[in-house]
Order: sequence, then C-alpha cells, then structure tokens
Amino acid sequence: MRDHFRVAHHALVSIGEGEGDRLDPKSSYEREYLGHYVAVVTRLLSESRPDEAERIAQIISDAVDGVIHSAARRGSLRQTDLQSELVSVIVHYVAGRAGQKSV
Repeated sequence: MRDHFRVAHHALVSIGEGEGDRLDPKSSYEREYLGHYVAVVTRLLSESRPDEAERIAQIISDAVDGVIHSAARRGSLRQTDLQSELVSVIVHYVAGRAGQKSV
C-alpha cells in the first residue's frame, strides 16, 4: 500500500510549471495518478463499488495534495513524521468508511 502512496506522491511533486494539462481530469496522467489511490481504497474496502472507490480516492487525493502543497510552502515537506501521519489519517478515514453500510 505504501508503494501506491509513494508513486502518487512522487507524481504530484514532480509536476512542474507549464504542465497544468496533466491535471486535466480526463488526461491519462490524471487517470493513472488517481488509479493509485483507487487501488489503495479498493484494497482497504474490498466491498466498495467502483464509483464509491473512485469518489473516496478523489477525496483522499485532494487531501494529500493540500497537505503536500501546504507542507512545501511551510518548508516542512521533509519532516520524517509527515508521511506516517498522512498515511494514518487516510487509513483512519477509509476504516471509518468501512464501518458504514454504504461506502
């Protein structure tokens, strides 16, 4: 599971200026990027429908995006506990979804 997060994180921070078209929701880059999050959600919520897994993955992706960009602005992106805390937040969020009837 951490491999999916690592790949998604690397893809996010490697986006440079002038590459905004890669963020087009229909681009192959964005579909592949989001696919890593969908894989994590599907692994944790094996009973989820594909549309539910994608919606949850988008929420997680947006949250991770915000945390990474904020940490970069603050200069705290390389803090050792940032990744583990972020993974913990995501796992707890998804685990909470698992306890609900409709994911």
